[in-house]
Amino acid sequence: MNLSGLTKLLQQMPAYRELVTQMDGTPQALLASARPLVVAGLKNERPGALVLLTARSEMAQQLATQLETWLPPVEEGGPPVYVFAEPDALPYERIPWSGYTRQQRLTALAALQSRIGIRPVVIASARAFMQKTLPARELRMALRPLKTGGVVRLEQMITNWAQTGYNPAETVEEPGTFARRGGIIDIWPPNLTQPVRIDLFGDEVDNLRFFDPTTQRSLQHIQSVEIGPGSEALSKYGPAALERLAIKGGNLSAPENVASTMLSPLLDPSLLLAIREELRLQVEHLSQGHSFHGIEWYLPYFYEQPSSLLDYLDSDATLVVDDALDLFATISELEAQAATLREELLRAGELPHTFAPSFFTGDELRSALQTKKPLLLGYGDLFGKSTSANTTLARCFAPGPRYGGKTKPITADLIKARDQG
Repeated sequence: MNLSGLTKLLQQMPAYRELVTQMDGTPQALLASARPLVVAGLKNERPGALVLLTARSEMAQQLATQLETWLPPVEEGGPPVYVFAEPDALPYERIPWSGYTRQQRLTALAALQSRIGIRPVVIASARAFMQKTLPARELRMALRPLKTGGVVRLEQMITNWAQTGYNPAETVEEPGTFARRGGIIDIWPPNLTQPVRIDLFGDEVDNLRFFDPTTQRSLQHIQSVEIGPGSEALSKYGPAALERLAIKGGNLSAPENVASTMLSPLLDPSLLLAIREELRLQVEHLSQGHSFHGIEWYLPYFYEQPSSLLDYLDSDATLVVDDALDLFATISELEAQAATLREELLRAGELPHTFAPSFFTGDELRSALQTKKPLLLGYGDLFGKSTSANTTLARCFAPGPRYGGKTKPITADLIKARDQG
C-alpha cells in the first residue's frame, strides 16, 4: 500500500508550513510514528537530497520501509531510498567488508554525488555515520561514464579499475570485481545493484547490458552507465597511506624501516608474529597500488582529511535527525565499546598501539552537525537537552481521547466532528 497522496493533507497544515519556512533547529518532539510522514513531506517539497540520521541500524531499515510507503514509487517519479550501511568490522577490527556492505555504502554516496534523475533519500545509523570515508571530490573523480558507441582504451580502463579498489576475478559474482574474456568485460560497480557486461568491437563499446551474477545470463540492455570506485579506500593512494604510516620502500623488513627512529604503527614489536606477516603482505599490496580484502582497515591513512556523510551534502540538501538524544547516546555507547575493544586487541597483540581510529568522535560529529543546522524531529537538541512535547507541530499529531469501548462518547464526538465539517 502506498500512502503518498496523504502528504498533500500535511502540506495544508499551518504548523507544518511554519516548520518548512523556519527550520530554526528547535526540537519538534514529534511522535515516532509521525516522523516518516513529515520527512516524506519535506522530500516532496525540496528538490535536493535528504539525509536522515537515526540511532541504530534496525531503525534505519524500518524508516526506509516506512518512507517507501509515504513517498511516491520510483517508477512513478518518486525518489530512491538508500540505507547507508554500517561497516562489517567494529572499530580497530581487521575484518574485511563484504561486497554487499561496499555496495550499500557506495551506492548511497554515489547517489548523493550524481546529478542524474531524482535526488535521493539516504538513511544512516549512528555507526554508519561515524565511519570515516573517502572525500566527496575523490568519489566524483572516480565516477566514470560509459555509453554504447563510446570509445575506450581498454588497458587504461582496467588499470584505472585496479587503482580504484576493484579486484580481478575469473567470474564476477560480487560487487567490486571485474573479469575479462577477450572483448567481453564484466564488472560489478558497488554503486549499482547489478553487474554490467561490456561488449567491445575494437575500441568501441558495442553493447552494454546488466546480467545476473548467479546465472551469468544477460538481463537488460542499457545505453549508458556510471561506474564508480570499487571501494572507499582507493588503492591508488596505497603509497600515500604508507607514507602516513611512516613506512618506506614498500617493505616492512627494509633496513630503513627497521632502523627508523620514528617507529611506524605497523612495526609495533608487541604484535603477534602472524599479524606482522599479514601486515607485511598488505604493505606490499599498498605499495603497488593494489586492492585486497580488508583494505578498509587502512582508511584512516588513505586521505589527508577523511570525510563523513555530511561532507556529501550540497547546499540544497535537507538534513534531518530522527532523535538527537538517542543518536548521541548511541554514539557515546559506540565510543565506549570501541575503547574497550581497542584495549582487548592491544593486550592480544592484534593491534598496533598508535593506530589511528577509523571513526569520528561524538564531539567532532556534533560540531559538524551544528554547522549544517539539521531539522530535529525528536525530544532533544544536539547537546542532550530535552524539550517538552508542546511544539505546534507535535500538538497536531497528539493522540486523541481513549474511549475504552464506551460507545456514547464516541458517537457524540463523531457527531460533533461531522457538524464541524
